[in-house]
Amino acid sequence: MDHNEPVLPAETGEETFFVLHALLLHNGLPAERLCELLPMLRSQILSNLLQLESLGLVESCDGCWRVSALGYASVRDLLDEHQYLTDPF
Repeated sequence: MDHNEPVLPAETGEETFFVLHALLLHNGLPAERLCELLPMLRSQILSNLLQLESLGLVESCDGCWRVSALGYASVRDLLDEHQYLTDPF
């Protein structure tokens, strides 16, 4: 891993994995769609998105949240380590 790549804190919860997994597999989603898809409170989803954005792992463009280019490798590796289905490399 490159030292400039953003990383998640070690204490990251399962809810964060849900958000990252949905964004990775769908190549981005609006926050409202995430709220429809994920078994989480809207406030939890929005909080996760803002935290992930502050870490440089996701970004928002025109109302659509995506895994950032800089965070892609870290997110994909992390999800793979936790046995989540990932996108084809």
